Amino acid sequence: MWVLLHTTRVIQEWFVSSGLPCVETGSCQEGVDQPNVEFDYAAGCLHAVHLLAGLGHGHVVYVTQAILNASEQAAVRGFLEAANRFPHLQATVTRHDGTREGICQALRLLLKGSPKPTGHLVTSPEHTLTTLGFLQSQVVRVPADASVICCIDDPILDFHIPSVTQYHIDCVKSGHAAGALAVDIIRHGAGRSRHVKIVPEFVPGQTLGKRRS
Repeated sequence: MWVLLHTTRVIQEWFVSSGLPCVETGSCQEGVDQPNVEFDYAAGCLHAVHLLAGLGHGHVVYVTQAILNASEQAAVRGFLEAANRFPHLQATVTRHDGTREGICQALRLLLKGSPKPTGHLVTSPEHTLTTLGFLQSQVVRVPADASVICCIDDPILDFHIPSVTQYHIDCVKSGHAAGALAVDIIRHGAGRSRHVKIVPEFVPGQTLGKRRS
C-alpha cells in the first residue's frame, strides 16, 4: 500500500496503470481516477468570495504561485466559478514566483490598475504576511481600505496584528481519513475509487471588513 503526497500527473498515471494499491493525499490530476483524500480548497474559495462580495468588495484577487499542483488548480477554478455567481464582481488571479519580490511586483501591478482590488485571498501563510506588509507599505490600511484572507492557517499568523482571517486545515482529520481509506483498500481491494474531501474551517479575524466607499 502506497500513500502519495501531491504527486504529479506522471506518477498518478503510473500507479493507475500498474494497479498498485495507493491513496493520494491531495487532488487527483484531471482525468485520473484513484482513491484520494484532499482538502476542498475550492469550497474555501467559494465561501471566501461570498464573504467578500457580501461585504461590498467589487474587485477580488486570488494571489497564488505560477506553478500549481492539482489541488491549487482546483482552488483557482473554485475561485473563478464562485466569482461568476456575482455579475458585477471583478475577479483576478495574479500569479507570482513565490519570492517576496515576486509577490510585491504582482501586487504592485494590481494597484496600478483600475479598479484596484480590495479583497485579497492568498494561498499560503508566508505569502499572506508579505501581502499584508506590502499593502501597509503602500498606505493601504487593512481592513479599512482592503481585506486579506489566508487560505491556510499557521501558528505564525497568530502573532500578527491585526489578527488574520484564515481557514483551518485539519491535518489530523486528513491523516485519519487517509488511514481509514488505506485500511479499507487493504481489506476489500481497490474496487471503485473513493474520494474524500475535507472542507477547511473558517476562522474569523480582523483583516476582513466592509469595503468603504
